[in-house]
Amino acid sequence: MTHILLPTDFSDTARKAAQFALDLYGTRDVRYFLVNSTPIRASADPLLPDLTRMMEQQSLNGLRQEERRLRKRPDHVYVAKVSTYAPLPQALNHIAERKGADLIVMGTQGKSSKRRFGSNTSTIVKKTQLPVITVPAHWEPEAIRRILLTMDNEAIDADTFLPLLDLVRRCGAEVVVAHVRTNAVGARKGVDRAAVSKALKGIKHSFITAHGANVVDTMNELAAGGRIQLVAMVQRKRSFLGGLFHKSSTRQMALHTKLPLLVLRHA
Repeated sequence: MTHILLPTDFSDTARKAAQFALDLYGTRDVRYFLVNSTPIRASADPLLPDLTRMMEQQSLNGLRQEERRLRKRPDHVYVAKVSTYAPLPQALNHIAERKGADLIVMGTQGKSSKRRFGSNTSTIVKKTQLPVITVPAHWEPEAIRRILLTMDNEAIDADTFLPLLDLVRRCGAEVVVAHVRTNAVGARKGVDRAAVSKALKGIKHSFITAHGANVVDTMNELAAGGRIQLVAMVQRKRSFLGGLFHKSSTRQMALHTKLPLLVLRHA
């Protein structure tokens, strides 16, 4: 049984992410959890109890509406609803621990965010324990045939790739393993292709090496020119991906305005 968490702020982007998850993972042996967080700051204001009840009711009503949308599919969808006051990353980690969740699928831009990559999404990518798929606001449904897996030259753990292997087997995609060589010290070392091939366990894949001064920009170009439908990256404690989600790096997020992104956790 696969358990997928769907954070939602009831925006169109969150609905696109839910659609992406349902289209890719289906409903057989899959359980979905709609999660809405409405954190309320402590206050001495006597009106706070009424405000708390109002926000709680709005959250529950919104979750019911989203559930009804998901249940319009012809096949049966198992959907649970979770309304919480906890910050979203903390809430998702708690649900993952209690329910044994496997994956988070969410939109990149919240209802009130004008940024290309919403603050909630970047925080979740950095602080949650699960692999995450982010779905951009302008994503349009299409079959996933080619996945760009970006690799550095550090050692890998085969368990890191398990969510990717599951995704590939569901859609039958080919994986293009990409490594960018820059002028940075140590960057000229290539990927351990034998180790990557072993970790991909027979999945159809190929390797490409590109040269560029900026890893993100180069990956963006590879994705745009390679008929790619999804990008996968490994999140390490110290990697270029960590800087990618920093607020000052919003201008670098062109890579993620059109393509879903799978963030894998290094085991």
